[in-house]
Amino acid sequence: MHGKDEYRLSYVPLEDERGDTGINTQQQSRQRPLSSAEQALLQSQIRGFWGSSWAFEILGCLTSIAFLIAIIVVLFKYDGRPMPDWPYGITLNALVSVLSTVMKATMAFVLTECLAQLKWSWFHSGNKLSDLAILDAASPEVLLAPQLFYFTLCLACDSHLVTFGCLVLVIAAATDPFVQQVMAVKERSIRAPGQASIQVCNSSLYTDYGEGAGPGMNKVPLGTSGAIYSGIFQTQSENSKSVMMNCPTGNCTYPPYQSLGFCSKCANITDLLTESSPSPATECALYFCIDTYQASVREGHFTETRTAVSTASNSSNSWKAAGKNIALTPDFCYSNGTRHTKPYNENQNCIYDVNWLSRISMANSLQPLLKGSASRFVSNRPDFSSDTIEVLYGTYGNFNDINSVFQ
Repeated sequence: MHGKDEYRLSYVPLEDERGDTGINTQQQSRQRPLSSAEQALLQSQIRGFWGSSWAFEILGCLTSIAFLIAIIVVLFKYDGRPMPDWPYGITLNALVSVLSTVMKATMAFVLTECLAQLKWSWFHSGNKLSDLAILDAASPEVLLAPQLFYFTLCLACDSHLVTFGCLVLVIAAATDPFVQQVMAVKERSIRAPGQASIQVCNSSLYTDYGEGAGPGMNKVPLGTSGAIYSGIFQTQSENSKSVMMNCPTGNCTYPPYQSLGFCSKCANITDLLTESSPSPATECALYFCIDTYQASVREGHFTETRTAVSTASNSSNSWKAAGKNIALTPDFCYSNGTRHTKPYNENQNCIYDVNWLSRISMANSLQPLLKGSASRFVSNRPDFSSDTIEVLYGTYGNFNDINSVFQ
């Protein structure tokens, strides 16, 4: 047992003394104290640093505290971060479980030794030997017996130590479930640069025209003409532009970007006209503009929202502007995800140029599609001069129908 009390060691031989007359009715013991050399030899074998001292218990306390700190450090380091990719399939739960097991084992060892010391102290104080059985109820295997608390109420100076040790053992038994409950894995999107992309018409010179039948009769190439017909005759869905983007994960968020495009504006000019019948007429225009978009993909579903439109350009109706390119300058500019404001420099790529032949080609290709007429003859049924005019008319031929087609 551990302790500082020193006792003089001795041995007692028991011998039966018989006399010549028969059995001796009294046995006598003879005691001889050990010599100084014998006592020194025995004490050197049981006292030493690793013998009767608290070296192992102190080492166990330090180890338990060290592993507790290791658990806290690991959980703090990976709090709110992706799960680590360790070799051999080792997971964060497995590491914390190992640390928790070692911490609990060393703590149980120290408490067991302390309770054993308390049993010795209790017995050495002159108490009943049967009390040791109740103290054994505080062993790590049993953890806590109900009668132990009842018994510790009657203890004198050591009652609080036994109770404290039992409470620590109970807490140690519940360590594993609580440690595992601390960790919760949540799924969330993480940034993966360089994997997703989307096609936009950037600030390079926009050149898209064909030769045509003669000078000034240029038309757009067949690919662009097909896109025009698709825009007129096909219903625009939310994923109509999904072929222009690439998102391998199915969940992507794109930074704000700008692209050269066509904008439309329609106005109801019925009040400005003298008409023979009470039906509306509508005036619409198509023009180059710079759109600012915010796009994302969620579970493969593509969404693109136009957040701003800019139409500032050097376009002019003067004859001096003939044969010159158009330059569109937005109020603010996004270049590689970075927002810039005027004045722009050449490295920021914020000025959008349109080739003057591309402007003529687009006008020559669109005007025939937008010209036509409609009338009602038999049974008030409408008759349209072309399919595109029927599409422009829509269901009711009102402002909303025409405006939606141009948009």
